[in-house]
Amino acid sequence: MVRLWLLVSLVLAPVYRCAFDHLFICEKDHLTRNVGGQDAVEILEPMAKDPVDFVRQGALIALGMILVQQSEAASPASVSTRAMYNKIIGDKHEDPMARFGAALGQGLIDAGGRNVTISLQSCAGSRNMNAIIGMALFCQFWYWYPLAHCVALAFEPTAIIGLTENLKVCSGCVVCDDDI
Repeated sequence: MVRLWLLVSLVLAPVYRCAFDHLFICEKDHLTRNVGGQDAVEILEPMAKDPVDFVRQGALIALGMILVQQSEAASPASVSTRAMYNKIIGDKHEDPMARFGAALGQGLIDAGGRNVTISLQSCAGSRNMNAIIGMALFCQFWYWYPLAHCVALAFEPTAIIGLTENLKVCSGCVVCDDDI
């Protein structure tokens, strides 16, 4: 999660440095609970309504990164964020930068059918250089929009698919008692 905030800082750095510093401090408190960054969402939502286009675009993308793979039950802010994305994308009079930020944010929230998350580490905990390079390239989309596709290099699958010894899909259910 800390590395994700470092990435969000690259997106928001030219925009609101002091707000990001507060955002980072708030999120560090949530690292052990992983609640979808409610404090971060509370800071980013007003920024998503800012009159400056670059600020809005960065805030909309950052909201997508924070709320990736969050359901409506796990994070109530995802409902209002999705509604805001739909409103911005659907309004043809909206600024193109805000529409692009909303489209990217909505794509990040629903990435991989909500079965992936953004991770810069491998399962073993070592650095995933492909993901790091992909996110570094993604942060340069300001200058060349096709670089936005590089965010997919940092996606880590989170689905569990149970198979029998005959490679048939199991019909059982997995229960996780961990507070994740």
